[in-house]
Amino acid sequence: MARSHHTLFQHQMAAFESAPAADARTRIRRLKALRRHVLAYRKRIQAAIHEDFRKPRQEVDTTEILPLLLEIDHAVGRIHQWMKPVRKPAPLVLGGATWEVHREPKGPSLIISPWNYPVTLSLGPLVHALAAGCPVFLKPSELTPATASLLQNLTADLFGPEELVTVLGDSKTAQELLRLPFRHVFFTGSPRVGRIVMAAAAEHLASVTLELGGKSPAVVAPDADIEVAAERIAFGKWSNAGQTCIAPDYVLVHEDVRDALVAQLVEQIARRFGETAAERAATPDYARLVSVPHGERLKEILVDATDSGARIALGGHYSAEERYMEPTLLVDVPPDARIMQEEIFGPVLPVLSWRRENEVVSQISALPPPLTTYVFSRRRALALSLGGRIRTGAICENDTLVHFANPHVPFGGLASSGVGRSHGEAGFMAFTNEQTVMRRRVGGRLGRLLAPPWTPFKSRLLEWVLRS
Repeated sequence: MARSHHTLFQHQMAAFESAPAADARTRIRRLKALRRHVLAYRKRIQAAIHEDFRKPRQEVDTTEILPLLLEIDHAVGRIHQWMKPVRKPAPLVLGGATWEVHREPKGPSLIISPWNYPVTLSLGPLVHALAAGCPVFLKPSELTPATASLLQNLTADLFGPEELVTVLGDSKTAQELLRLPFRHVFFTGSPRVGRIVMAAAAEHLASVTLELGGKSPAVVAPDADIEVAAERIAFGKWSNAGQTCIAPDYVLVHEDVRDALVAQLVEQIARRFGETAAERAATPDYARLVSVPHGERLKEILVDATDSGARIALGGHYSAEERYMEPTLLVDVPPDARIMQEEIFGPVLPVLSWRRENEVVSQISALPPPLTTYVFSRRRALALSLGGRIRTGAICENDTLVHFANPHVPFGGLASSGVGRSHGEAGFMAFTNEQTVMRRRVGGRLGRLLAPPWTPFKSRLLEWVLRS
């Protein structure tokens, strides 16, 4: 392990242990400073992410900067409330005391962030940690080097090493950091790496928040507004070239409206990115894949799908040199094709049909619990029914992705799609230790009546307590 990492960690832990927890005013000051810096760095953030994978600047604003600002503003307005001790009642037999829960920072924490949304998925968890009063080590992804370098500069302008250390490096660096005894680890990435992170954290009995992924389905009912469904699915699927953990991974559409939905999806692709393949390849409004290996994997699962009988309704073009994969629609996809067994994490959208609701439940339940399930219907009955029959991190009706940006609700998955919750108060609580504080006021002699020596009176009293 790099000696500097270990030394910096020891310095951070010593500073945390030797000083009282930061008060609300200090935490708010840090968050407001972060907000100012994000806005001051806005053009540089746009340029860095474009350099890494050609994400359009407007998309950077809407999917990276805006959600982060909403998270900061939400925390700033509620830190006093979140930090306030919570009074709790007690059973009558434990009367004569006051009971409170104090929310204290866990301590030095590690954030390992991904490449797909390299700013908001790095600084969003940092907002939670700062709100909770925790010092942090931040490890951005090496697959977006321009953005990672920018984050290091941005955070170094704001925080000393006793508050925040941003570490650049590859997976070996992440493994070295995981050997340090952090109090909490926040990881965003694949389920495979999430298991490694969780095992490493367990060595130090550290708590974890794991934001993972999975195959999030979009269910389209026969009564859905097909144009709206296509518009929102297109937004969710082809933003960031499909490299989104909560992107609609596949569509389950009622057979009566399948052709209409496919036609509308084709129209949405043409409207957003161009009517011809050449126009779509040349548009500045469509991101690129993060790496050639990622593109080659997508190409492999697309070929496997077509070899298994799937048909390309639109798209399919891939250029390794440009790290470009065209927005692609697949129909007649066999459920056992590789593309239906793995999270796609790219701009390929399989469309499957169903006739009865049980078929929807069976298809979703055959796979690990998804991070989100999208339901398009004019009636709430289908969403409510699915919400009670399948296991999923969230149910979103008649829209996609937007639930991520709301800091008033918790965000997270289940089992292989995630552990724990983040955003807003849930994010604050992830970095917080709930400390019970009991203060005896009166009635201190009550304990003597329920302790040896056991006289007949005490035995009768105990019998009464148990029966009351």
